[in-house]
Amino acid sequence: VHPEVTARFSLTGRAAADTLHIDALFAGVPAPKIMQPVPLFPDITYDSTHTLKRTQEAGPLLETASKADPLLTGIEIVDMYTGKPLADNEYNLTIRCTYSAAGRTLTEEEARKAHEKVLRLIK
Repeated sequence: VHPEVTARFSLTGRAAADTLHIDALFAGVPAPKIMQPVPLFPDITYDSTHTLKRTQEAGPLLETASKADPLLTGIEIVDMYTGKPLADNEYNLTIRCTYSAAGRTLTEEEARKAHEKVLRLIK
């Protein structure tokens, strides 16, 4: 606001004014939609929690485990816990493993065998 206007209306300090057209704000370009095809066959997921030493890094462990079986299509950290009753040099790491087979429904037995391979590499 111009200094003469602020003086005329006894506005102390600095002042600013703006006009906002709400209609124009909401008429903006919509956000792009990222679509993915719905899978034809369901995934099987398992969550497991592992107690690790603080000197053990999770990244290399997950990198190794991700190559355990071709049916493993995803592995991610779901939770990390460092509180009691764990020892000061330990932490709990919860991971989620996702299994699927291209072009068919994966059986529970196939997924369980693949998951056992992953668990052997983590321990």
